Amino acid sequence: MSDHFINLLAPTGLKAFRERAGVSQTDMAKAMGMPYRSYQALEYGQNAIKPFHTQAAHYAILKLSDQLQDPDLIDGEGQELIMRLALLIAERMAETDDAFILRMMKTKGTPTHADSARISKMEKADRNRVRDILERVGKEKPA
Repeated sequence: MSDHFINLLAPTGLKAFRERAGVSQTDMAKAMGMPYRSYQALEYGQNAIKPFHTQAAHYAILKLSDQLQDPDLIDGEGQELIMRLALLIAERMAETDDAFILRMMKTKGTPTHADSARISKMEKADRNRVRDILERVGKEKPA
């Protein structure tokens, strides 16, 4: 793992990261969402690297890591942050699924239009799971 998050504060850090990723200045500028000449001026030390540049570089690291399928472009701290965010997203999705199932149970398995649209976007296994739950709910007798 590298310490490129810290090194991105220096022009040599930008260049080292870009070369390590194996991308051109044009590709790095594009990933950072900035004009080529502006990126080039940062890398050559002609313009000062400001906080928004480091934010753009961090975003570029994530974007390039995904595009190149190379998680090693992200340092340990960045990977840890991504794992925490992934866990948080998974927990939120589980909460959403639970809320969805509870809503289906309350309506005795009659999905709203929005729920129907959501069901149609699910993976087949998930659709079958929801269908099974709805069938069980529909067979339950009201209290």
